[in-house]
Amino acid sequence: MAKKKPTKAPVKTKKPINLADWKVITVLSGIFLIYLSYQVFLAPNVLITPEKYKVYIHSHKKASDIGNELEERGVLGSSLSFRLVAYLRGYTTCGTGLLDVYRGWSNWQLISQLKMGYLNKAKEIKVPKLRNRYKLFEYLRENYKLRVDSLNYLCRDSAFLESLGNFNKSTIYCLFLPGVYYMDVENEKLTARSFIQHMYNEYLFFWNPERLAKAKEIDLSPEQVSILASIVYSETKNEEEMPMIAEVYINRLEKDMKLESDPTVIYATRDFDARRVYNKHKQKDSPYNTYKYKGLPPGPIYITPREVIDAVLNHTDHDYIYFCARCDTSGCHNFATTYEDHKKNAEDYHNFLDQRKIK
Repeated sequence: MAKKKPTKAPVKTKKPINLADWKVITVLSGIFLIYLSYQVFLAPNVLITPEKYKVYIHSHKKASDIGNELEERGVLGSSLSFRLVAYLRGYTTCGTGLLDVYRGWSNWQLISQLKMGYLNKAKEIKVPKLRNRYKLFEYLRENYKLRVDSLNYLCRDSAFLESLGNFNKSTIYCLFLPGVYYMDVENEKLTARSFIQHMYNEYLFFWNPERLAKAKEIDLSPEQVSILASIVYSETKNEEEMPMIAEVYINRLEKDMKLESDPTVIYATRDFDARRVYNKHKQKDSPYNTYKYKGLPPGPIYITPREVIDAVLNHTDHDYIYFCARCDTSGCHNFATTYEDHKKNAEDYHNFLDQRKIK
C-alpha cells in the first residue's frame, strides 16, 4: 500500500500594511520623538530643593565630567541627558567658578548658562566638626573675619530666624553642616547674614525629598534628626556602629524613655574635659540633660557631619535599648535589651576604668 505524502501546511502570507496603518505608525512615532526630545532638552533636570543654588564648577572639566559630578551631588536628575544635549550643542569644557542654578531648569537652560560663561569668583569657606558648637563662631572670626557679635545676634533674632523657617536660637545650629563651601565674592560681601543665608540654602539642598521621607518614617523633623545625630556622633566615631546607636535612641523615644546620654550631660555642664560622668553631672538642671528630661535636647550638641545624619536616617533595625562601651580601647560598644544585661556591661566597664585609674 502506497504511503500518503504529508500534506504541506498552507503558507501564511503577511498582510501588507495599508496606508492607514502607516499613518498611525508615523503619528505615534512622531509623538514619541516629540516626547523624547522634550524630556531630553526641555524637561526639568535640575532637581534641587531650594529655589536657587550656587554650584561650584571645578577647573575646566569636560561636559561629561560636569554632568556626572552634578548628578552625584544631587543637582541633576540625569547626567545622561545632560551629556547628550551638551554634545548636540557643541559644549565641551567650562571654566572654574560659581554658577547660579534654579530648581526646574532644563538641560537646555543649564547648558546655555554654562556656554555663556556666567561663572563668578568664589571664596572657599570650611565649616569644621566641633564638639563645642560655640567655638564655631570663633573659628569663623579667626579664619574669615566674620564678626562673632553679628553671628550671635542673628542666631537669636526671632525675625531673622522666622525668615529662614521653623528655626529658633537652639535649632539654628543644625544649619552648620561640616564641609567645604564656595561663596560668591563678586556679588555678595562676606557678612554674617550672607554666610548664614548661604548655609541655609546648603541645608535645604542637603534635605532632599529622599532624606525628608526617611525622617518622616521615624516621625522626626530634619532638625530633630540633626540633634539626634549630634548625640550619636558624640557617642561614637565608629561608622559601623552609628546606625546601631541611632536605633537605640529611636527605640527609647518610641518607648517614651529618657535618652540618658552621657554626652548631653557633659554638654549641659560644659565640662568637656570630663572622661567619666558622675551623679554630680547628672543632677545638672538643664534641658540638655537627658538623664533629667525626656525627649531630645533643644539643639545639637556637636557640629555634626552629614554622614552621621545619614546614619540616623538609615538606622539599623533592632530591639536594643541599652549600650555601653566595651572594656577595651576599640571605641566599640556592647548592646543589651534588658537592664540586667546592661548593668552587668556597665559594671565591667567601670571596673575597667578604675583599673586604668581613669577619673
